Amino acid sequence: MGGRVFVRMGDIFEGGTDLAVIPCSAKETISSAAARWKEAFSVFTPKDMNLKINLGSISPIFKFPGPEHIGRYYCYAASVLNDQSSVDVIESIGQQIAAATSSHEDIRIVEAPLLGTGAGGLKSETAAKALCKGFSALSHSEATLFMFVYDKERFEKLSTTLSQGLWGRAWAAIEVKPRIFGLSVDVKQLFRRK
Repeated sequence: MGGRVFVRMGDIFEGGTDLAVIPCSAKETISSAAARWKEAFSVFTPKDMNLKINLGSISPIFKFPGPEHIGRYYCYAASVLNDQSSVDVIESIGQQIAAATSSHEDIRIVEAPLLGTGAGGLKSETAAKALCKGFSALSHSEATLFMFVYDKERFEKLSTTLSQGLWGRAWAAIEVKPRIFGLSVDVKQLFRRK
């Protein structure tokens, strides 16, 4: 049995992930959001590393250079080429992310934006179902994928679509608020299956 998939509002670097998936194009370009993550957390981009990533593939997994309570690892997902993406591309990325949860015992919580929907032109529901299908097929049974969206309308639509659909369980994840002495919820324990 594969892992679980949920939709969340917010940003992949809000804290508590084992693997953050950063979108890029197969030409090694990144979005403005990814550029902000690069600046804030000093993550290397594919161009910085002279790294070629084929469309529908993920990069090697790198140690996250920022605080561990934000993330342990990161990788890039080449979800777009020449302003186009496809269901097959997103599903393939989902399978590769899932394989990482099975081959790395310390990767159980994965956070990714809704791949292929920006420059790739895919509809949110189409991209979400493809990513969910790919992830659910191969992921470790204790793995959880959070697909992040920025706006409430898209969040509500995807939550409804996925909760009624074949590919997964959407859930309005508990909103984690930073506190003076750390986070109010231990996200890793919250989503581990016993």
